[in-house]
Amino acid sequence: MKKYYQLAFMLFCWFAYATSVNAQSPNSVSEEKTVSDVENRTVHAFVADQTLGGYGMGTFKTDSPQNFELLYQWKNGYAIFSGAAAYGEYYVQMYHYNSDGVGKVENISFAKVSLVSDNSKEIKVMEDNAVKLSDMTFDYSTNTMYAVGFELGDTFLYSIDLQTGTLTKGPLLQTNAEKQTIATLAATYDGRLYGLNMKGILFKINKETGNLTRVMDTKIPLRYNQSMEFDHTDDCLYWATMIGRAGVSNELYKIDVNKKTIKSLGHLGDGGAGTQAQGLYIPFVLAGFDAPGQATELKAVPAEKGALEATITWKNPVKTHGGDDLSGNMNVILERDGEVISSSMSEAGAEMSWTDKSVKLGEHTYTVKAINEKGEGALAEVFVYVGDDVPATITDLMASVGNECKNIKLTWNIPDKGAHGGYYDKSNVRYRIVRYPDNTVLEEEYGGTSYEDNTIKRLGAYYYGITGFNKAGSNNEYKRNEIIIAGKAVEVPYDCSFNDETIARNQWTFVNGNHDGNSWRVNSGLGTILFNDYVIAAEYVLNPLDSQLDADEWLISPPINFEANKDYYLSFDARSAGVDELNITFGDLNTVEAQNQRIASGLFTEEAEGVFYTYQLPLPKTEGVHCIGINLVTMFGDDTSQMFQINNVMIEEGIPDGIETVNVGGNTKVSLDGDRLAIEGDFNTAYVYDTTGICVATLNKANVETTTTGWHPGIYIVKIANADSVHTQKVVIK
Repeated sequence: MKKYYQLAFMLFCWFAYATSVNAQSPNSVSEEKTVSDVENRTVHAFVADQTLGGYGMGTFKTDSPQNFELLYQWKNGYAIFSGAAAYGEYYVQMYHYNSDGVGKVENISFAKVSLVSDNSKEIKVMEDNAVKLSDMTFDYSTNTMYAVGFELGDTFLYSIDLQTGTLTKGPLLQTNAEKQTIATLAATYDGRLYGLNMKGILFKINKETGNLTRVMDTKIPLRYNQSMEFDHTDDCLYWATMIGRAGVSNELYKIDVNKKTIKSLGHLGDGGAGTQAQGLYIPFVLAGFDAPGQATELKAVPAEKGALEATITWKNPVKTHGGDDLSGNMNVILERDGEVISSSMSEAGAEMSWTDKSVKLGEHTYTVKAINEKGEGALAEVFVYVGDDVPATITDLMASVGNECKNIKLTWNIPDKGAHGGYYDKSNVRYRIVRYPDNTVLEEEYGGTSYEDNTIKRLGAYYYGITGFNKAGSNNEYKRNEIIIAGKAVEVPYDCSFNDETIARNQWTFVNGNHDGNSWRVNSGLGTILFNDYVIAAEYVLNPLDSQLDADEWLISPPINFEANKDYYLSFDARSAGVDELNITFGDLNTVEAQNQRIASGLFTEEAEGVFYTYQLPLPKTEGVHCIGINLVTMFGDDTSQMFQINNVMIEEGIPDGIETVNVGGNTKVSLDGDRLAIEGDFNTAYVYDTTGICVATLNKANVETTTTGWHPGIYIVKIANADSVHTQKVVIK
């Protein structure tokens, strides 16, 4: 009798396994699958939502898409264009966005990303001008990852080699009548491709020719990156929209491509236009919704201190894939990296455990699935690293300039856990240190967590990369892309007109002090809009549509070598579309913190039809290497854009020139005769300010002159007001 039950059990397992294998054959999937009403399907997606803390890998149910669960926050400094899963592995095209004033996408790469933890593996670094893929999908019928992307206004179908990350260009996507901009892509299990154009029309795509066949009009226009994907359980198509308009919510839609119907399932996220879901992935069960659902509480715990052993625990499923109650016995199969290591009959909901004592060093995937008379159920998987781990990539590299801007000091911390969350001995970690952009290898096997680069010979903009490694391997290089200006000081006389952006950004330090992402630009050409001319300059635009913060923007000069017992002065040209306030500072280094001596406050330009003013300021008597700071602190204006331009910056030896008589507008004149400062003409009130912003004299119609006796040598600003205008003029007292 015992042998009979054993034979029966073996036959059941064989039948269930054969059924599941046949169910996964692409040829067995009909084009006319019936879309189910089940709406508790799990969706994974790369989510952008500030209410969730920014970027991250998230999940939601199709019956409640407003309730996102963030599985982990994305912390590697990259964003994602698109993503898709293949056999449970999630692949993405990611990029770094450099907002240096003009902003550009750079460091594009193809990578494999964990669905449950903040781990990624870079497969291929692409060129900065690589095609930006708007959506991806995996075709199980041909084992091909497809993608769509734009080139010069055309949309092409691409394929991606998952092992190498190589992108292969396919056909142009077009109807018989015209080209189409296809923004989303999804494949059925048997290999039918579908995509939406920007007008919201759904097309079926011929993979060989690129020809598009119209399926239906959703009447929902597309904006920005978004995604759609099939649930292969029943060929139901889901679409996460990105509307991108205030007052209009992003939605999750369900599409039946056979019946040509579309239904809204609700808002994505909090209902606003800011929630974006990309790279949809929907775990599926080919056996149908009555097959077992996922095992729960699946965990894989590695042995302590790098021992080659792991314990896997889980709870058998208690629900079908469709969400109904599940009972009875089932065959539960545990696999490691696709290899069956345990198979046993057990009851629904039973708590299970297995200790894997034959696992090798490295990262492993454990999967659990249950099989009953309905077929093979949903797959549950967990990732774990067993043995001595590779050091995790550092994320807190700090760089600071020192010693008269001649060197740069680096500091970082050793992460507590390895790259895969495992154990490693911190004392055995070594680092490779590289300086960019000259690609100078400073250290190959450095053992500390602080380093001072004293090898900089040439003044320029530098940044650094650090790679940690041990006997188990190396992590990804961490590059701190924020640049630091360092190197040999320039000599006086020094001038910069900002006519060469490369030279300017290799000498001057640009600081966005209010952290609003909007700072100095170089030769943007925006002056043609606000001034109706083109002048080469460093420029700052304060736009109420972009920011509602007061400006705090810094231009800090390169290190300058000053000689003892000599007089020096700064001069520059500036103009404004609006009212701007400027402070001039002096310090030992080209950092905001080091600019601790203010030599002028409240310099400003008034609206004067885009007229440049020339400013001249004496510099403190000093010797050695110092830097000059130009700090724009314009207050936010709520009704109009403001623009400030500065060029022809010069540091020269000597004393600034004074003035005698200057016409400041209409019949009003400012004159300086000896120690007598006078204003002639029609005006109401005039104020005289020193460079610290202190008013030193007030003049009016009854008192049109003042003595300058006792005033310190330097620049003074005369602000003259009449009934309908304000004029300013600088006066230099020697």
